[in-house]
Amino acid sequence: MGQYHYRITHYEHGAVDVIAEDRLRAVCAAAHAWGVRWTSIARECGAERLGPAADPTAENRKGEKTGGGRTARKGKAERRGVD
Repeated sequence: MGQYHYRITHYEHGAVDVIAEDRLRAVCAAAHAWGVRWTSIARECGAERLGPAADPTAENRKGEKTGGGRTARKGKAERRGVD
């Protein structure tokens, strides 16, 4: 599944752009950015999928890694280095 740019809006917290695989993960990332639990805001959020995120493994014509900008937040297992 690919990554997409989402704009998540909430009447109290405003708007934030995130990169996620789907709407639920986008809302979770927005809640993290706002410092609130996602369960408290999920039904109140609007989500607009803006388009596909750049591939973080992409290379330009010179063969240099482009990086693809920001990536989705890593899960706990990935941060700890657990396979």
